[in-house]
Amino acid sequence: MPAMLLLPLCAGARLATHLEIHAQRRDADLEVFGAQQLERERLFRGAEHRRVRERLARLFAGAASLDVSVSADARHARLLIPRH
Repeated sequence: MPAMLLLPLCAGARLATHLEIHAQRRDADLEVFGAQQLERERLFRGAEHRRVRERLARLFAGAASLDVSVSADARHARLLIPRH
């Protein structure tokens, strides 16, 4: 897994009050979860997510995905990468 794909999962980590990253195999795929709790004014804007989705599409021919949800004080991301 290219290390740069982890960047949006931990972007702003130095500003986070809590950061978790978990990885697990799901069938032949790799599933990576990231969760951050941030101060409201520090929430991630989303431009990095778009760029990561573009990289995923190029690297994995559309077979990988990045799902992100943002609430008032947290951001959760799920990255699914297929086995080559």
